[in-house]
Amino acid sequence: MATIVLEHIKKTFGQGPSVVDDFSIEVADGELVVLFGPSGCGKTTTLRMIAGLEPATGGSISIGDRCVESSGNMPRVNISPAKRNVAMVFQNQALYPHLDVFDNIAFGLKMRGMEQAEIEQRVSETVELLGLGPLIHRRPNRLSGGQRQRVALGRALVRRADVYLMDEPLSSLDGPLRDNLRHEIRRLHDRLGLTMLWVTHNAEEAMALADRIVVMRQEVSQDNITGGVQQIDTPAAIYESPANRFVAAMIGRPGINVMSGTLYTNGNRLDFNGKTLVVPGIDSIYPKLKEYVRQAIAAGIRPEDVTIVPEHQKIASNEYAIEGQVDSVECFGRECMIYMGGIDGTILETGFDAKSERLEKQELFAVRRQSDPSLMPAHGEKVQLVIDPHRLLFFDRETGKTIV
Repeated sequence: MATIVLEHIKKTFGQGPSVVDDFSIEVADGELVVLFGPSGCGKTTTLRMIAGLEPATGGSISIGDRCVESSGNMPRVNISPAKRNVAMVFQNQALYPHLDVFDNIAFGLKMRGMEQAEIEQRVSETVELLGLGPLIHRRPNRLSGGQRQRVALGRALVRRADVYLMDEPLSSLDGPLRDNLRHEIRRLHDRLGLTMLWVTHNAEEAMALADRIVVMRQEVSQDNITGGVQQIDTPAAIYESPANRFVAAMIGRPGINVMSGTLYTNGNRLDFNGKTLVVPGIDSIYPKLKEYVRQAIAAGIRPEDVTIVPEHQKIASNEYAIEGQVDSVECFGRECMIYMGGIDGTILETGFDAKSERLEKQELFAVRRQSDPSLMPAHGEKVQLVIDPHRLLFFDRETGKTIV
């Protein structure tokens, strides 16, 4: 395997805005890095530049100890895709319909003029690794979606490439099959020590697979957060300490509740459109907030960090709540999503569809709980929402950046 080093990579198409702008990262040998973000943020374009399928407008790309591309203000280098020793798996498997599993996996090796004995050995090893032995003589039209995707993966693995680029390879599969194949691929990665870049717009997939996640965003005009790379870190670090509101909304299901209002630390108060949340010791919990006293601020809380208490039930003296009314309830077994309305100044941000304010920000408050569905509040019921003050995230209203 090999490292991947991107230095100040840039890509523009014609006279349009930059699709990828000043992106730098070093992917370690054997690391699995996920490029995560909504459509149009440059994930696939980045993979295509690494593979050599798309020329970079600026910056340099190195695989192992060799520079395979550089442009812009740097000496021009452009190694052809065939000589980069990169394998790529696409969203659509792109299998040859007239060839069986063996010949689909072996096709690239035959094109490189490899000896037949070596081809048979490599294909046999790959087929066994992926559990495709009983299917070796079947053509793609006799395979399930998951089997076809494993064949596409086998065609990449059989090459023994330096780097593996995965462009949303599971997005066309059904949920259970997708989860199973994702688990298989992670085990395969750990077993073989593959250097892998994986593209997805699915937060759960990114969190489950990645050693590190690159959260990306397309150019938008609603706020002062620019497009491009928003944060690069481990899944746990991004979840606990998101760089801004966009990242906080993207990493989580179904997003993050954001309350906008005015901060008063004198008296430990957060006032949101006439509703007050008391947080004792807020100065010691969040010392940076001292700089935002009596200023407009946004506070975020994840749906899983909120508890629902019926209106008639008293809350404990050390708990701090706001009131809401149940808009709808969705249950998935013992896990339920409760959506609340009637809380002024509160929106549910999902991060996606940045060009549509209506879809990106909903005037709801979400709560995620694990409980007996029969114990969930009914539509229209008024409840108290108890918020864990230690799980609050605070954002600058102008920049959207997290206050830490």
